[in-house]
Amino acid sequence: MLDSRFAIALLCGLGFLIPPSSARTLTLSELAQALLRKNPDLISRRTAVEEAQTEQKGVGRLNTPSLTANTLYTGIHNEDQSLPAKTDQKQMQLDAAVTGRLYRWGLGYSLSYAYANQKQDPFLTFPSVQKDGETVTLGVEYDLFRDAGFRVGALPVTLAAQKVKAATVEQRATIQNLSFDLVGRYLRVWATQAQIDSAKAILLEAEDLKKHYKALFDEGRVSKVEYLSSEVQVATLHSAVQALNSLHKQQMRELLAFSGAADDAKSEDMAVEPLPVDYITAEKVDGLRASAERRGNGDVLALEAERRVFETEVEDLANKALPSVKLVGGKSWVKNVPNESVLSESDVRSDRWFVGVKLAMPLDGLGPRTDVAAKRVEAGGVAAKQKALSESIDTRVHGLFLELTALDEQLKTTQELERLNNERFQATLPLLERMSTARLDIFDFQNQLREERARIAEIQSAILRARAEILYLNGTLQLR
Repeated sequence: MLDSRFAIALLCGLGFLIPPSSARTLTLSELAQALLRKNPDLISRRTAVEEAQTEQKGVGRLNTPSLTANTLYTGIHNEDQSLPAKTDQKQMQLDAAVTGRLYRWGLGYSLSYAYANQKQDPFLTFPSVQKDGETVTLGVEYDLFRDAGFRVGALPVTLAAQKVKAATVEQRATIQNLSFDLVGRYLRVWATQAQIDSAKAILLEAEDLKKHYKALFDEGRVSKVEYLSSEVQVATLHSAVQALNSLHKQQMRELLAFSGAADDAKSEDMAVEPLPVDYITAEKVDGLRASAERRGNGDVLALEAERRVFETEVEDLANKALPSVKLVGGKSWVKNVPNESVLSESDVRSDRWFVGVKLAMPLDGLGPRTDVAAKRVEAGGVAAKQKALSESIDTRVHGLFLELTALDEQLKTTQELERLNNERFQATLPLLERMSTARLDIFDFQNQLREERARIAEIQSAILRARAEILYLNGTLQLR
């Protein structure tokens, strides 16, 4: 019976957990789906992307015409020294204008219409006169400097696109960070489950030994100390299993809470499904050993996108601090100019054209220059942070490959120790009834086996975590 018990213990303690049939198992894929669906940080990032996309659509409003309109009632009193006479006029005015800009070509346009109902009170020999006046004006302007389409006209579109990219990259970085954190938590639970499985298997063997010692003690063939040693061993293993179970429940609660699956899985009698040995292969990771740059790292890409946004904002602020020179021109069609044609009972019509240069420049240059300098400092800070992060990641990746080499050696050494201790344990079993030293040493051998099998599970978990971190730092970690 001892040999059969030990065979069960050996099968169960090789490092991969076989969850109890009564336990509900959760896969990494299920937890990842819950995480992507419910994580508040990721929800916030998705909202930021949607906001940036909405703002990008709104950039088109820069080319959308605008309408302005107003109405006025005006009273005018004039003293004409040539008559001499005093005139009193009343006007009801209605003005409307459509203006717009075509930023891509650096063009501006306007179309205005003005209507005035004019009334002149009688004076001297002039009778009372009432007539309608209208003015239609078409104007255009061309940006000669600063606002030309190849400069400022492209900035709003460029800036909006960069903000969308920055929000998207930040969302991707958040997904990568959360995925790596999820993998780490998952592997910790998996390693604890492997330790529980190994401890339970050895506990079964210890309980069988205890029964065997009890029979020998009843026959007077072993001392009470030897029998009590078997009881202490069983109690110690029971305590170890209970401690591991408590740790496992705590880790599972934390894992479920982190992934957002706590609402979907209420039972505490749960386990995670073991990852296959080839979940992250050594070959896949070794291909990244010689990478000079971590172009796919989400945090690095997010800083790069942020830097580009700052640089565009610097250009925008710098342009706004420069003078604006525009070539303007247009034509007006006038019927009854207000204040001029009201003394005549006949309609007075005229066409007018105009052309000229329009200059606009800020008088207070200190404020804009300060804004530009501050934004440049921010852009420089982000660039420095990006460079430092890239160097830090390269150092960390190099260290992880060294760590993997050491872990592989530790795994081989520990597996060899486990094999030798297993052989020693098996060789000791037939000696229990003949040698008192064997009856005491057997428990030390058991404890060493349990520690080595737990260590094997820890090392296997650490290897997968290190491989996952290398993929994460290179931006290629994908959960499946």
